[in-house]
Amino acid sequence: MTTALEAFIAALEPTARVRESGKGRSIAISRSNGPDFAADYTWLDQLEGVGSDSAEHTDEEAVNLDSRYYYTPFLDTTYVQAPGSNSLTVKYVAARNVTATAYLWEPGAWGQADSETASKVALGSGIYVYEAAFSGLDADTIYKYTFTWTEGGSDEHTAVQTTRTWPEQEDIGDFSFIVYGDNRGDRNHEFREPHRDVVCLGIMNRGLLGDADYPPFILHVGDLVNDGGRAGQWIPHFFRPAGGLLGRVPVFPCIGNHEYNDDANATNYKTCFTLPNNERWYSFDYGKCHFICLDTNQASYFDGDHDPQWEWLIESDPGAEDGDLPDAHQAKVSGDIERIFVWFHQPPYSSGTHYGESQCRMIQQRLVPMFEDYDVDVAFSGHEHFYERASKSGVQYIVTGGGGAPRRNAGSCPYEGTGAVQRALYAGTDRPGHYCVVAVNSQTGRVEFEAYTDDQERIDHFTLK
Repeated sequence: MTTALEAFIAALEPTARVRESGKGRSIAISRSNGPDFAADYTWLDQLEGVGSDSAEHTDEEAVNLDSRYYYTPFLDTTYVQAPGSNSLTVKYVAARNVTATAYLWEPGAWGQADSETASKVALGSGIYVYEAAFSGLDADTIYKYTFTWTEGGSDEHTAVQTTRTWPEQEDIGDFSFIVYGDNRGDRNHEFREPHRDVVCLGIMNRGLLGDADYPPFILHVGDLVNDGGRAGQWIPHFFRPAGGLLGRVPVFPCIGNHEYNDDANATNYKTCFTLPNNERWYSFDYGKCHFICLDTNQASYFDGDHDPQWEWLIESDPGAEDGDLPDAHQAKVSGDIERIFVWFHQPPYSSGTHYGESQCRMIQQRLVPMFEDYDVDVAFSGHEHFYERASKSGVQYIVTGGGGAPRRNAGSCPYEGTGAVQRALYAGTDRPGHYCVVAVNSQTGRVEFEAYTDDQERIDHFTLK
């Protein structure tokens, strides 16, 4: 017997037009490769005439298949995690308690789809996070995935998403990755339109999601929601506004101070994401670059030599191997890697109201000297809701807190005496959001950095040769 999902897959045509009454004009959508849209389609088309109430729609059963497909970036909260050359984890967060199965297949090979029964963890308030891990995959290959379940006697499924496995490490060529953060709203469980604008009008409208040029990952500098313990905020603040991006490209977040609000152990954060190490601090390699994520939310984390994060990062017990950063530095000296990137939430240097906080002073006193000693190239942070860049002793410090949180004005530059030099600033309560694009040349290690507003104004650019 043919299921509703099988019938849907079989009915896919190269192009089709869909319309939901009262939600704007008909738009041509390419269905030849899951949710990837036609070349003449823009995210602005999708947003015109579409009220935010459609993005807040919670009764997915009441939305017909075409209109659900039409609103894929908004209605389906599926996303990818734990990427690798031969493995991938897919997740689904929704206000429904069902037994779900995840399917993964290469385009055109639905009949050979792999399936896994998804695990299920309660996020709270009737919201559940579903997860399925797939292994034995082909490297650098496009895959489609969906989650299915039976509810009310009917077969249901999420919209079909498309993602891509990483290449083998030795085969990684030139690549670009995205950095942004601070998209949380207030304490209400309301859909974050400014976050949607940064993702849809900004990142996705730049054409960064073509089949041959998927960014391998996103770095997020924290404050994904306002109150981490409030389960009802995770979908409207983070997952739904960025659904079209997160469904295709894995995000590597760090913990912001707001993830600890109402959730002292960041339990919901760790439930939503599948990350390396202990998920609070971790690292990974991509090509000849090393990426280090830190949790900078407590000043005590780096105060003593026996702090677990300090030992992991800098030094282990006597006689043991060095920490992650010295190891990365040694690999850089030997030529095995070219660049070291670090990201965390609180900035060591900024012109904002948080400059004097204990966490910022701790980063200056303890971490900045380590960044200089071990040849870190770029340190990304957020916390201040504007864009700013400083350079000190060869390290670039980027503050990119324009992901949709309430905008802020900047103050004077209080850190001139530290030797850090302010290079660029984009602030103001009336300014649009912003994001960063980092392009790495795999042969030379050359890095091209650009920062853009969500309406595509370039606000900064520099090159690391």
